[in-house]
This record gives sequence, C-alpha cells and structure tokens, in this order.
Amino acid sequence: MSDDNNSNSNSNRILVIDDSPAIHEDFQKILGSGAANTDELDAMEAMMLGGEEEAEAAEMSFELTHAHQGEEGYNCYRQAKEAGDPFFMVFVDMRMPPGWDGLQTIKAIRQIDDEAAIVVCTAYSDHSWEEIAEQCNNFDKLLILKKPFDPIEVTSLAKSLHERWELQMQARLRTDELERLVRLRTSELEIELAKDKDRMDQLEQAVAERTAELRKLAFTDKLTGLPNRVQFHDVLIDAVAANQRDPGHAYAVMFIDFDGFKTVNDSLGHDSGDLLIQQIGGRLKGAMEGKDFIARDISPLALAARLGGDEFCVLIDGYQDESEVMASAHALLEAFKQPYDIGGTVINSSASIGVTLSRFNYDSAEDVLRDADTAMYAAKAGGRGMAMLFEESMHESAKLQMALKNDMHLAMDEDQLAVWYQPIVSLESQHAIGAEALLRWMHPEYGMVSPMDFIPIAEESGLICEMGAWVLEQVCLQLARFPKLKYMSFNVSRYQFADPTFIDRFDQVIARTGVDPGRLVAEVTESSMNQDAAVAAQCIKQMRNSGMRVYLDDFGTGLSSLGALRNLTVDGIKLDRSFLDDTVFSRRAAAIIDSAVTLANDLDMQLIVEGVESVEQVAMLQSLRCPAAQGYLFSRPVPEADLSQLLAKPSALSVKIAA
Repeated sequence: MSDDNNSNSNSNRILVIDDSPAIHEDFQKILGSGAANTDELDAMEAMMLGGEEEAEAAEMSFELTHAHQGEEGYNCYRQAKEAGDPFFMVFVDMRMPPGWDGLQTIKAIRQIDDEAAIVVCTAYSDHSWEEIAEQCNNFDKLLILKKPFDPIEVTSLAKSLHERWELQMQARLRTDELERLVRLRTSELEIELAKDKDRMDQLEQAVAERTAELRKLAFTDKLTGLPNRVQFHDVLIDAVAANQRDPGHAYAVMFIDFDGFKTVNDSLGHDSGDLLIQQIGGRLKGAMEGKDFIARDISPLALAARLGGDEFCVLIDGYQDESEVMASAHALLEAFKQPYDIGGTVINSSASIGVTLSRFNYDSAEDVLRDADTAMYAAKAGGRGMAMLFEESMHESAKLQMALKNDMHLAMDEDQLAVWYQPIVSLESQHAIGAEALLRWMHPEYGMVSPMDFIPIAEESGLICEMGAWVLEQVCLQLARFPKLKYMSFNVSRYQFADPTFIDRFDQVIARTGVDPGRLVAEVTESSMNQDAAVAAQCIKQMRNSGMRVYLDDFGTGLSSLGALRNLTVDGIKLDRSFLDDTVFSRRAAAIIDSAVTLANDLDMQLIVEGVESVEQVAMLQSLRCPAAQGYLFSRPVPEADLSQLLAKPSALSVKIAA
C-alpha cells in the first residue's frame, strides 16, 4: 500500500495487464461499470447482509484500466500511485511476449509498492512458483487465477480485495489522525514545558486520556459500546492466522441477525430501532458475562461485536468441543427471545444465528464472515429463531439465488411468467365472489419457483414495477371472461409506490382494456406503506379516485394496524391467516375475529379471512358472521383454465356448512 497521504481511500480502480484483447473484454464485462455479474453478486450480498453499509456496497462498480504489455502496465501503476489515485488490485498475465513477462512486471511493481494486491492470471507459466516466490516480495500476498476463469470467482476476488483495501485505508486514516493529534499535543506540551512544569504534567495526562478515547472510538461501536466491525475483523484475522500456523487451534464465528428488526424501524421509527439495538447489545454483553454462556468456560477469548444495523458477531477463539459452541449459540437465542420494552411498547423479537468453524480451513477473515452469514440466512429460511451450522451445500443455495436473478430478465420475454388465481368465497352463499391474482414463474430448468424466492429479487432489481403492470393487464383481460365475479384483486409492492410512473401505468392499462375499475381491488400491506407513508397514501388516494378499491392485506401482522386504518382510507381488510388458531375453538382466536368483523361493519368495509383450511374453521367463521374467506379448503391457486372450471361448478367451492 502507498504511504502517500493523498491516496484515494475509496479507490475502485483495477489494472488488467494481459496481451490478449479477449481477456480484457472478459474482465470489462465481468467487473466494469454496469457489469451483470458484479451487480448480481453485490445485490446478493446486500440481500444476505442487509444494513445501510451493504446497500451502498450493492451500488458499487469497478473502473478498469487496461495494459497490453508488462512495462506499459508498470507505468500505469506508477503513474496512478504518484497521482494519488491508485489501483486497489492488479490482474497480471504471466506470458506477454515479446516484452516483459508477468514475473518481471510483478517485480517492478513490488519495487515501488511491496503491498500491491496482485492476482496472477495464467493457464501456465514460464517460471516455477518457487522462482516467483524467491524473486517477489510478499509472495504470500499473490493470488492465483487459473484460465479459463469463472466470472463468479473473478467477482469474488475483486470484492474481497476491495473490502480488504477499504479496511486497510480506514485503519490507516485512523492511525494518521491519532498520530497527528499526538504530534499536535506534543508540540503544545513542549511550549508549555518551559513555562510551567505542573501544567505540562496536566497536559500530558490530557493527551493520554484523549488518545485512549480516540483509540476507543476508532474501534468501538458508538451505539452499543461493543467492538465495531474494524476491531472484530482485526481480531478474526489473528485467529485465522493462528489456525493456519496450528490447525489444532480452533475458532468459531457466530453471525447474528434479528428477525423483524426492519418492521420495528418502519413502524416505530429509527429512534426506537436504535433503542432496540442498544438493548440487544446490552443483552449480548450480559449473556457473555453470565454464568449460562458456555463460551466463557471453553475459550480464552470470546469477543462480541456489532458489525452494523442489526448484525452482530461473536468470535470464540481457542475452543475444544464443537458441541459447546452450538450450546453457546442456543444460550444466546434464549437471551434474545425475551421481550423488549421500547418506550412502553413491548417488542417480541427472535434472532437467527449462523455458525461456522475453523475446520473449513479458511484463508481469510472475509471468507469466514461470508460462510457464517450464509448459515445465518439458512437459519432464517429454516424458520427463524434458530442457530444453524454452516455446510458446504449452503453455497449452492446462494448460487441458485444468483442464477434466478440472471434468468429473471428473460422470464417475461420468454413467457415463463403466468398469473394464477385463488377464489374468494362468500361464507353465506358458498359461491366465489372474487379471486386474487398471484404471479407464478415456471423456470425452464428449476420448475415452479416459489414467489418467496423470486419476488424479493424482482423488487431489488426494479423489475417488480414492470411485472406489476403486466399482472394488472392480465387481470383486466380475464375479468371480461368471468362476468359473475364481482372483482379480482392484485398485490401492490412498496417498490411500485416509489415508481413515479406507477399511477400512469395503471391508468393506461385500464384505458387500454376498457375494464370497469370498480371490479379491481388493489391489495397493499402495512409494511409496504412504511417506506414513505405520504407517497403511499397519495397513491392509494389516486387509485380510489380512479374507481378502484383498496384492501389492507395481512391485517394484524404489523405493529400499528389500527393506526393504518386511522391514517388511510381503504375499502376492506384481509385478516391474516395467523389469526385462525389451529384448534379453531380457541376463545382468543374467536374473540379477535369477532372484533375484526365488528370493526369492518362499523367502518363500512369488506372483511376477508385468509388461510382457511378446514371445515371447522368455516363453521367458526360463519358463527361469527364473517362474510368472506379464502384458503386451501376452497381451492389452491390455479391457472386461468382451472378457475373457469371451478366457477362453472360452484359446488366445487362449497363445504356444505349451514350458516
């Protein structure tokens, strides 16, 4: 690394030295501005890691400079270093006739920067690795990329080395600032020394205290008082190095993320979110110091840190038994699942923990955190509130997400998307009064892809707005085929509210199809309105002014559902399936549903109960005068042709329960 104070600490520049134009084109496609693979990996990391820092990283692209000979590449590197705009990494081909070969180029670059991050790109080499190691400084900092290379491997290398660059630059900036302050204070002390010895002693003490304070601030999370990402990363590097020297020195990392934290932020505000983070941090410190936290007895070092947002990590360095590591993770889960009191509001939150172990033979701290984070997302997918140990197969799931994101751009063009429909049934007549339109993706390789998998990808990529307009058009076209249905409903994403063309798209579709807007129902969730409540409220108002109706979906799952009804004018509510107790005879479940029926009647709104799966549930809902329901008991979501058959035979939807 350069010691120049004017070096760019946010460099995203990469130097590619290779005599093959095709190789340069490949690198440009993979890593350059707008490159698909970089965007895909960045978006995947944003999704997996979460947090504002990760969201910013997801927008990053790399700037590539190309050199076709070794000496030309060396001059590019030297000029960039002297200009204070360095490259954070260099790809070097080993064979570049007739000029300098890769070894000469690496040696020249290392003479001016012995910390340069260099990736050797080669299918073969004229030099043995022993020769390269003998002639190159910091041989252990050379990375090898075999040709032909995998775009994902190239992108991963660039991301990892860029993150290492940023961490090094951050540490250097902090060190330079500390040294500057020390020099400043030392100069003041020297002036005062001649005047007043007592005053000099006081200043020396003040300098020491201020320096200690600055060191603490540089490596401490301000909100929780825990070590921050930089300090945790440094300690983890030491643990990885210790394990590489002695494989018997084991370490484990827990990656902790809190389930539903974003809902707290969106519903109660960021101040309440900060209070929750502080309580989580205090609870983590208390757990690690308590007698029930096993890691205190199994490791010389157990360090907890906050990485950012609602993400925390724990390092257990020097343990003996893997089962004790998992026991420590479960002890943390027990501590975290107790209710939190945030300004008088009781919050019930659980945590998901991903655990990885040194036996996977990691080479870098970044790889350790990546796998712990992957295991954490597997824990979330497995049901939340649980701890899961990393397995190699988890990488395949991550690759699947990337593949889906790649293929989604083709899904609409190649007619892979379809709209399925689930009937909404009157509990009085036992006939369908409406249907909910649900987007489905039949992937040519993976088959039917769950909406839980592809809708988040569509939202993050921005395709959800185009898909939403397409679904509305299909709904409008199908309504003409089903004159007996009072309406069809469709779901609206929060990302559509943020689209300035949202209302215009809807108006154009309605005008083009000539459908009666009174037969359209837009379903919105409370969480979709929390990003920008004012914009969402305006969109809802415009939809209702056009003649459409708006229903509040998943009612009761948010922290302020009644507040949403107070602040928004909607035409109906869909009671979330969670209120249908499995026993169906629960007095609590019946009381809640009865209250919802009364509320809907008093506010002159429609009420639909979701998730009906048994005849007993229908009997309870009918006894409570609930007007309509939706669920697998009546029908699963079906293609348009099957919906036609269902509506042609109303008895297929009837469950023969007397009102």
